Amino acid sequence: SLYIQASPVYIVLLTLFPIFTINIAEGVRNVDKKLVEMAKVYRLSRKVVLRKIYLSSAFPFIVSSMRVGVGIMWKSVAVAEFMVGASGIGRAMSDAKYSINTTRVFAYTLILVILGILTEKLLDLLIRRSARYALKN
Repeated sequence: SLYIQASPVYIVLLTLFPIFTINIAEGVRNVDKKLVEMAKVYRLSRKVVLRKIYLSSAFPFIVSSMRVGVGIMWKSVAVAEFMVGASGIGRAMSDAKYSINTTRVFAYTLILVILGILTEKLLDLLIRRSARYALKN
């Protein structure tokens, strides 16, 4: 059913939401107040202040939460599929474990590791490109 298929997504979102929220809030809290004051003196628009000061200050915190999130994401997916009974790698690992098929358990674990590495590499590429763009503007 749709509920069973969507449940792992919700579980992953609920797992990652506090990480992102806390890190980004910390990044915004660390904005240099003198820069905000200077922006007021020069009457910069809210859009410019948001993009140039707040976003650039929060960027390292966003990147940090994304890196942590990628590490947690695949584990959460597997656990969520196992808990909900949704078809997927978590369910397949569970079935292999209960049938004492250690070869399959290791194979699924290897797949999760490879997915994690590939996702990390893709994230690195996206971060490098977005950092270049952020520095340009």
